[in-house]
Amino acid sequence: MTISPGQYGTPLEAIQAAVSILGGQAPTARVAHVTQPTVWRWVKGKARVSPHACIPIEDHSGVSRHDLRPDVFPRDPSPAAPSAPPLIGSARP
Repeated sequence: MTISPGQYGTPLEAIQAAVSILGGQAPTARVAHVTQPTVWRWVKGKARVSPHACIPIEDHSGVSRHDLRPDVFPRDPSPAAPSAPPLIGSARP
């Protein structure tokens, strides 16, 4: 199942959707390599999804890591610092 990027309004809605797609808290815990009580804390908004769990959850549910943890996986990374312009006429005769 493919989920459109940015489909979820909040990270809490994203993890709740992923848990539903994966069939519950226990299957989500197995996928994420955490305990079921940890997933319960995520679903209840008591804790945020750990960054290391975002990628396996994304791989198995289709819910983007960008939606699960936008603070860690921003959708549009900050632009790089602009490079210095080339030195014109820097060579002296």
